[in-house]
Amino acid sequence: MWGPVAAGAESEDSDDGWYLGCEHFEERSERPAKPSPEKLDSSAHGPSKQDKEAIALKEALVAGKVDLVGEILNSGVDVEIQFRFGWTPLMYAANVANLEMTRLLLDRGADASFAKNQYTVLMAACANRESEENVVKCVDLLLSRNANPNTLNRNLMTPLMYAAREGHTQTITLLVAHGAEINIKDEKSFTALTWAASQGHKSAVLKLIELGADKTLKTNCGETVADIASKNKHFQLAALLTVTSNSSLLGKMRNISKEEAIFKFFKNQSGSGKNC
Repeated sequence: MWGPVAAGAESEDSDDGWYLGCEHFEERSERPAKPSPEKLDSSAHGPSKQDKEAIALKEALVAGKVDLVGEILNSGVDVEIQFRFGWTPLMYAANVANLEMTRLLLDRGADASFAKNQYTVLMAACANRESEENVVKCVDLLLSRNANPNTLNRNLMTPLMYAAREGHTQTITLLVAHGAEINIKDEKSFTALTWAASQGHKSAVLKLIELGADKTLKTNCGETVADIASKNKHFQLAALLTVTSNSSLLGKMRNISKEEAIFKFFKNQSGSGKNC
């Protein structure tokens, strides 16, 4: 079973207890106003049939009951029904990296490219905090259904930035293999590398540099990636990022081409029994 992921201090910004990855690291002053909750039928006869079906579907999603979700969809419920704040069933499934549920919804016609206020299903998958194994499989499935790895949200963040922020190293490699732009900047001029460094994700930082991320790019405030790491008290990582260009470590990483890194990723995945 899988259920809602607690958002801690951010619970007041959650959707009925769901973890909304799109908001977790945004400053409150930058958060857009949330849309009004869905209005249930307020007649004396209680909730409408459509409302009851929506509630039943959401409960089945929360409980991770794939077969039950399938039965509810068979009864005629729209696979693209939008719950509170506009999230679809696919968005919820992707946000907790439930591969089986995600596949079912896609097979039933759910749109892998759906976006709510420019926040996409792929972003929801990349932003979640489930195990790397589950995340990369879910992202791989979405990409196979033509989800765009280079979409931008309202803050100009990409799926790659979300994956980097959460330290999903394998997902980073997968996204780059599918054409994700590695040095694109968001509204603060943060790159995926900046996000990884800000959270102290050493493996993600090294992987991004290996794949061609530019550690010399600066934010709108003129801070380097190393500055951001230091500012967030990731001092060892900051020291690594300030190593001179002729460092044996970074030199070794630069000698590994992007193509070689991607080949290694898929070679490692081929024996994992993944079936997306």
